[in-house]
Amino acid sequence: VKMMTSLGCTCDTASNGHEALAVLRKDPSSFDMVLMDLRMPLMDGIEATGLLRKDTALKDIPVAVFTAEELNEEDVVAMGFDTIVNKPASKHRLSSALDSLVLNVVSQRLHNPRTPSVARRPSQEDAPLPRSPSTPASP
Repeated sequence: VKMMTSLGCTCDTASNGHEALAVLRKDPSSFDMVLMDLRMPLMDGIEATGLLRKDTALKDIPVAVFTAEELNEEDVVAMGFDTIVNKPASKHRLSSALDSLVLNVVSQRLHNPRTPSVARRPSQEDAPLPRSPSTPASP
């Protein structure tokens, strides 16, 4: 969370997939993207992302998978994520990945509005869910 806030993000956190879905569903329009851990208790990032992609209010939120596992881009996309951020992530790598993710998804939607994108959930380490700068964080 500290690294995300140092990048200017406002964040909400969840410790499992169920919590992430609940947080996102409260106010989907306030989230610019989701940083989803692949392995979490109760509901992992793959299952949570699958459910997010089926939810009409959440399906267009860009989702980056956050993991220490070695995954290629094809696997990441097949699982419903937009990109991958490998652990441990440096501030520079995280910033670049988040910038690219949001810009690429926005660009794709401008050129092909029907292209679905992925929503993502945070990690066991309470990885943050970035919010729009104008949206206050929940208490």
